[in-house]
Amino acid sequence: MNAISAARTIDEPGSLSETIAETAVAAGVLGCEMADIAGTIDDVRKLAQSQGERFLHVGRDVAAVVGANERIRSEAEQTASAARSTRDAVEASLQGAVSQIESGLAAVGSALDEAVQATNEISHVALQTRMVALNASIQAAHAGASGHSFAVVAGAVRELAEKIQRSSKLIAVKLADLTATVRTVANSDDGQQAAGSSRGLRGSVSDALGEFHARFDTIAQRIEGLAESAEQSVRDCSRINQSVEAMTTEVAALESSLAGAAKKSDYLLSVSERLIEVTAASGAQTDDTPFIECALSVAAELSDLLEAALAAGEIRLEDLFDADYQPVPGSNPAQFRTRFVALTDRLFMPIQESVLDWSERVTFCAAVDRNGYLPTHNRKYSMPPGADVAWNTANCRNRRLFQDRTGKAAGANTKPFLVQTYRRDMGGGNYAILKEVDAPIAVRRRHWGNVRLAFRPTRVGVAP
Repeated sequence: MNAISAARTIDEPGSLSETIAETAVAAGVLGCEMADIAGTIDDVRKLAQSQGERFLHVGRDVAAVVGANERIRSEAEQTASAARSTRDAVEASLQGAVSQIESGLAAVGSALDEAVQATNEISHVALQTRMVALNASIQAAHAGASGHSFAVVAGAVRELAEKIQRSSKLIAVKLADLTATVRTVANSDDGQQAAGSSRGLRGSVSDALGEFHARFDTIAQRIEGLAESAEQSVRDCSRINQSVEAMTTEVAALESSLAGAAKKSDYLLSVSERLIEVTAASGAQTDDTPFIECALSVAAELSDLLEAALAAGEIRLEDLFDADYQPVPGSNPAQFRTRFVALTDRLFMPIQESVLDWSERVTFCAAVDRNGYLPTHNRKYSMPPGADVAWNTANCRNRRLFQDRTGKAAGANTKPFLVQTYRRDMGGGNYAILKEVDAPIAVRRRHWGNVRLAFRPTRVGVAP
């Protein structure tokens, strides 16, 4: 006789059932822990996905800043060109005869107008750059600690844009003064010609030319400084953009790894759930047995009620199996109606409510069709929707189509019963581990859906 046989001989009767029950408890604890781990992995994966999206936004904002600064540099070069044209026009006008000065000064005025227009364009682009930098700062703030460096850069870009805008405004003022000077010369030219004194005219032009050169030098220096600042900003932002792209790639790789870990945790969770089902099907009494029996009883009762409704002509078979889910206008999260909701509201509600009174551990009891559509929920989850989406999500759960892992499996189940373990979002960052038994509902030998009975598990021996 081997050791295992000897152990069975000396054990008390019923020890096998006790072993099965202990195995069920261990499987239940494992399932709860795996559900918790799976939920945590999913949270981290979603966070990585969100951070990846924010990095993409920051990258696009930085690229926009680069583009804006390149436009500023281009406009600065155009302004410098317009200024040079102005100087050349002045010089040419003075080299001609006095009678040609008036037409030369008109050309100067035209060139100055072009310079003013280019300066205004710089000011406009600088304003756009400030807006882009502000948006980048907001995106970086949403990114949390990982976005701190980008917030610093965004602030620096914003300060540069403000500096450029101030410089362009000052340039505009200088150009306006210069334009006024040229026009004064033109007026003086008219007066001097009327008096017939060309020597006075030339003296006035000479004085104006000296003032022109002094102001032109100031403007040229500012334009050159503006162009250099814009070019430096382009180089800095290009380097930052490369860093953002690298971090986006790293976050995408992390998200991919987390997706793989989520699949593995889901598999382990399904193994623990299957172990619970096997131990329960063995006939041994476990912590889950009463809930499994209750779900099976409710499913049989609902099947009988639907059969009776068909026999009495209260609904047609094609209406009972209606899958044309019509959206409820204005609902958020989305709710839907079918041709059988009035019947399920009348037949299902009393039975489902009675299960809540049966055990304080029961969280909800509701039937779904084969696609995971839940027409009639418990009263406490069937409140009229309001404007608060978070409140609606928690309290308006009827008429919903549940396509998550648990919801899909619950609707599609055709086994005698299915046990699932999952983490449910209770709002405010709080989560609860639930177990759920899904028992199929059959009508005219066709699979209509399942009863979903969710309850709080007894987490014996859970690790801290």
